[in-house]
Amino acid sequence: MTLVPLYDGRQKKIDPNKDLPSLHEKLPVWKKGLEDIPVESLAAVGYTVNTFASGNSRQLSFNIQWVVVLGIPNSD
Repeated sequence: MTLVPLYDGRQKKIDPNKDLPSLHEKLPVWKKGLEDIPVESLAAVGYTVNTFASGNSRQLSFNIQWVVVLGIPNSD
């Protein structure tokens, strides 16, 4: 199993046109686990899409590359 990098994007601004290849340098790691991202949070998810042949059919594969937590709900 491959772990997906989780980043905390709540405090730093990034430019998606320039910064996506270097998220690991620009943003801190989300220190809590995936299960600790609060319900109703806002996140950006980077993914790739691939196709491959399987027998007589073609298959589609979505692969999550990273997740950036952009906002979490207030605790009020």
